[in-house]
Amino acid sequence: MRFGRRKMNGEPWLNTTNRKKKSVKEKERKKKVYYRELILIREQLLPSIFHGFQDKRALNAQILFSLQFI
Repeated sequence: MRFGRRKMNGEPWLNTTNRKKKSVKEKERKKKVYYRELILIREQLLPSIFHGFQDKRALNAQILFSLQFI
């Protein structure tokens, strides 16, 4: 009943002031690192394995899928 009491007192449900918001720059940086690793993996693997993939997203998905078993 903690939340019920807080709502009756007019306080917000969750304290949003202390919650750290991730900046857009941080998200972009993580995305860059992720894709850089994917490109490195793609270059190291034999191109013949992924010969049939025309779509980059399908190729990335296949790489991530195969990494689960390494």
